[in-house]
Formats: sequence, structure tokens, C-alpha cells
Amino acid sequence: MKTDISNYFNTQKRSIPVFISDVDLEGHYNRYCKQIIWPTFHYQIPDNPKFKHWEKASWDYYVAVNRAFAEAIVSQYKRGDAIWVNDYHLLLVPKMVRELIPHAMIGLFLHVAFPSSEVFRCLPGSVFLAFRLIKLARIF
Repeated sequence: MKTDISNYFNTQKRSIPVFISDVDLEGHYNRYCKQIIWPTFHYQIPDNPKFKHWEKASWDYYVAVNRAFAEAIVSQYKRGDAIWVNDYHLLLVPKMVRELIPHAMIGLFLHVAFPSSEVFRCLPGSVFLAFRLIKLARIF
């Protein structure tokens, strides 16, 4: 079945499907994306004593799914391709791809507003933000 799906998307849509398990999808999408990232981007900071443990478990799924997408991109990449990553579900993909293809053109588009710096002060643990240009850091 995966072969048929791959053939269809490859020939009809010029796309490469990324197959992930139901368990990875649940941890990645329903737990990390929808319960941690989305609320944070919408100024809803999780406030639960069990949050930190739950966050770590779902983080592992988030990383695994991002890695699967990054590996699929790297396997198909040809010099000169532009890589376009969409939304917070795949925030780790640009870095993962950059580590393997340093010269690649990579874009990231978020369909949500990036939260203000105040949000990051409320999150548990350390948060490090880096900006490519000083002027971008100043407006943050």
C-alpha cells in the first residue's frame, strides 16, 4: 500500500510522502503541536505540575517526526532546489536539513504570529532565541 501511495504522489503530485507511525503522529501532532506549541503561540502558557514530564515525552515524538521529514528532504535534494517548510509542526526541519546541506536555500513560513518576548519568560526551562540580523533582535 505504501508503494502505491508513494507512486501516486510521486507521479501525480510530484511529491514524496513521509510515512510516520500512528504513535509518532499522536505524540507529535496531538500532544506537542496542539498542546504545547499552538497554545504558546497564542499566549496560553501551560500551567500544570505534570507539564514538564509530559512535555519531554511528547518532545521526543516531535523530534522524530521532524527528523523523518528532514531525511526525506535530504534524500531528494538537488543542488539549486529551494526548500520551503510550512508551519510550527516542522520547526526543527530547517536546522536538521542545514546540518546536512549547509548551502541549501531554506525558507520557513509560520501561519501563526510569533509571540512576543514576554511569552518566553513564562516557559519552563531555558529558552534561547537567535536572530540572523541585529535589527530583527531589536524589534523583538
